[in-house]
Amino acid sequence: MKVSIGYPEKFEESEILSRFHDENPMESLKPVADSSDILSIQNDVRKIYVDKSINNYIVEIVSRTRSHSDISLGSSPRGSLSLYRASQAWALYNERDFVIPEDVKLMSIPVLSHRIILKQEARLKKISSEEIIDTIIKSVSVPTVNKHGKK
Repeated sequence: MKVSIGYPEKFEESEILSRFHDENPMESLKPVADSSDILSIQNDVRKIYVDKSINNYIVEIVSRTRSHSDISLGSSPRGSLSLYRASQAWALYNERDFVIPEDVKLMSIPVLSHRIILKQEARLKKISSEEIIDTIIKSVSVPTVNKHGKK
């Protein structure tokens, strides 16, 4: 995934400098999880239900990256799998045992934007990968299902 958090505001950066005036920030870091915690969460993510219509929704979004007029190289099946897993992870994070279309929409830009190569013309027009993925998301019909696949 490509996640950009940007830079801190000037006052925040100043606070960072003050806070770590006489100490190394790396020395104050404490682990929040160990390897068994991570493996357990990964296992929990795989258990999150994904309806066939959501599966098809993911495939359609990724497929459209391969035929979009501003993209010279679209996302691969690995992009589909990454979007699938990220959507499951987001559902788990939101304490659901099933994926909804909003999960897919929310994860599409961070997962797919760095997996496509824009055509030169698009770059000259200053069109971003994120804008194109957003356009693709808006162009794909959203499935309507409940958590157990009933339409």
